[in-house]
Amino acid sequence: MPAHDPGANLPASSADTVVILDRLAVQQQKIDTATRLLAAAKLKLREADGGLAAAEKRMQAAEDAFDSAMYEYRRVQWAHSKVEAGVFAAQAQMDEAVHKASIIRAPFHPIRRTPPEVLGLIFELCVSPTHDELPFWRDEQPFMLAHVCNLWRRAALMHPRVWSYIYLDFHRMARTGYTVRYEYLTNVLARSGNAPLRLYCTWRGMERSIPEADALFVPALLSHLRRCESLTLRGDGVGGDNVLPILTAQLPASCTVHLTVPPIEPWDGHVRFPMLVDVRISGCCPTAILRLLEAAPAVQTLLWEKEDDEYFPWDYAEKQPTPLIYPALKSLTLCDRFPSEVNGLVRDIHFTALDTLALQGDTEVEHRHDTYIDTITRTTTSLTYIHLTFCTLSTHNLDRLCTSFARCSRLQRIELDACFSQTALEYFCDLFGRPSNDGSWVCPSLTVIDITRCSLENCADHDGHGEWVRSRNEESVAPDGTDAPNSSGLRGRIAALHVPPSDWYCAELRTEILSLLLSLQ
Repeated sequence: MPAHDPGANLPASSADTVVILDRLAVQQQKIDTATRLLAAAKLKLREADGGLAAAEKRMQAAEDAFDSAMYEYRRVQWAHSKVEAGVFAAQAQMDEAVHKASIIRAPFHPIRRTPPEVLGLIFELCVSPTHDELPFWRDEQPFMLAHVCNLWRRAALMHPRVWSYIYLDFHRMARTGYTVRYEYLTNVLARSGNAPLRLYCTWRGMERSIPEADALFVPALLSHLRRCESLTLRGDGVGGDNVLPILTAQLPASCTVHLTVPPIEPWDGHVRFPMLVDVRISGCCPTAILRLLEAAPAVQTLLWEKEDDEYFPWDYAEKQPTPLIYPALKSLTLCDRFPSEVNGLVRDIHFTALDTLALQGDTEVEHRHDTYIDTITRTTTSLTYIHLTFCTLSTHNLDRLCTSFARCSRLQRIELDACFSQTALEYFCDLFGRPSNDGSWVCPSLTVIDITRCSLENCADHDGHGEWVRSRNEESVAPDGTDAPNSSGLRGRIAALHVPPSDWYCAELRTEILSLLLSLQ
């Protein structure tokens, strides 16, 4: 150990000298090592400085080349823009010359030689909507045609039927204002002259009538309804303020009236709608339909559907003392109606001459359609066309349908939307391909069965499924070879059996049925 602390500022003793020399030797070794490392690092730094200098020279050369290329690019781009501007100018000059040439040649164009009367007929085809088509923007078409040129304007004004398709959306008018649409109405009414009118009015989305709209439009319409050819009324919850004055107006005998208005309140028994032939109704009870049909004795088509927010069946009144006998209705479509509602409708109204019946709906109610048709066919035996929807068609459904079809001796066409199982398909074939125990055939007048929208994926075994067509058609042939009623009671052959177009099973079944039908020609 040293004789005293190194910091005592005293000369080193002999013991201190030995220790200090040893420490200096160790430290000298560290200095020598650091000196060698520093020399090597400086050498690497000189090499890196050389590489950096070379990279900087290359970078500078690249920047100089880029600046030169960018300068050249901008020079070429400017030259290209001048050439392009020249092309655009030449194109515009050519377009102007072509346009002027077309104006000069216009008198020779065939359209100029078309008589305005013919143009008017063409315009009428352009603006005339079909019955199932909602016109929407078609009210603007006559004005668009009339704005093309003087000839077209003269042709449109000379042909009153171009202006006879009138579309009024009171819900849209409530948002945009009534003045413009009132000017439109008065304009087209004046231009339509004495031409038969096709009037389309909708109150869809309105919870109540608007007095100012009634005061403007209803009187303007009433004075022209005597020449109305087609009247379509659509509305949601709008009562007599809008609909009744128009429906009770003096309409020509040839006018076709289509109604899609839910009668929330019972119709007044003193109001009559003798011209109403087509009704699409929702959000009401069977009693309301009864009251409407009592007031409209000529309805031929009735569609009764469920509202989107209608979750429970309507309560209906007590049974009527005497059912309404209604022979005018030819087509009845029920969509998503509940059993109690259908029972109430059929119980209080007997459609004695019904020709077409369609039962449609979602999975909640479609399994009850066999019950519906059983109920309806108890009072209606004149059906010639039936369209049924089932989620899955079971033998239980077919049993009920067999009982119902036995009452439909005039039925000629059946359409099914269903998913068949193997057992149900075999039962279906037996139902129509064999006589019952008493020797009678189900639906003796049947000629067309359409299962195009059915699923047959679960029917792997297709052998013999077309044989029922042969057996039924052979029984329908009289001894003299004609399709006359014979002892079997059949009145005609199966002329068409439509199957789904997709899977392999249906392709084989279609081929089998086609060969059977051809062999029986």
